[in-house]
Amino acid sequence: MLRPIWVEKRETANRVRGRIETIIAKNVDVDDSDFRNPAELTKQLREKLPRRPKRVVRHHPALPYAEASHFMANLSAAAGIAASMLRFLIFTICRTNEVVEARWAEIDRPTSTWKIPGERMKMHQDHVVPLSEPALAILDVMRDDSQSELIFPNPDGGMFSENAMLAVLDRLGYPTLAEAAFAEAVRPR
Repeated sequence: MLRPIWVEKRETANRVRGRIETIIAKNVDVDDSDFRNPAELTKQLREKLPRRPKRVVRHHPALPYAEASHFMANLSAAAGIAASMLRFLIFTICRTNEVVEARWAEIDRPTSTWKIPGERMKMHQDHVVPLSEPALAILDVMRDDSQSELIFPNPDGGMFSENAMLAVLDRLGYPTLAEAAFAEAVRPR
């Protein structure tokens, strides 16, 4: 089962091996002291399966530092909720889905913090984000325009797609950054 994906889909193969190990372990007589789960014999499996090439590190394209202020000026001038959402994401350094799903009830204005509930976090723990003056300014503008519980509601109703901010990058003339961000977003974890 692992041979066809062992080299080409390294992470998937590792996960499949782990699931096979779990399935076998759950279906074995625990009192059988002679049994050894073949899926946990990783070293022996590596000897039987094709040799994997060394991983090649590919860095995603990034905006050159010298262009950052020009980019932020262009982004600040861009119209629309998705552009404001992208600026907020940059100022808070949070994940796309956390910003897309951000709600007013999570903002504590007196302490200038945003408490993201654990169910929306990768590690499933509440996370408190300090809000800078530029982030608070975005919230002030959004509060004036919004009747929604979402901070960045889609004018068509509900939430924006996580691709809305990529579309803003593309509209501003940064398609390479948008493509790199999309590649990162769809990369298996």
